[in-house]
Amino acid sequence: DYIYNVCRSMFLNPMDAEDITQEILIKIVTNLSKYDSNKSKFTTWVYKITMNHVINIKKQKLEELTHDFEQYGKELDQI
Repeated sequence: DYIYNVCRSMFLNPMDAEDITQEILIKIVTNLSKYDSNKSKFTTWVYKITMNHVINIKKQKLEELTHDFEQYGKELDQI
């Protein structure tokens, strides 16, 4: 629920939040051996993975929408 709620607050579409939550859970499970309890709490580690993944997804989506600075400027002007 924690990861989904973070994703849901960052994405409008609940289905996107569900998909991204699954991606994050896979990332957590596959990297569980890298977790070091001496460095941080487990929830902090999970939050960091979650936010880094969300940021990367948002960057990718923005890069897909924006092809060059001129087009980006036109879109900003329209807003």
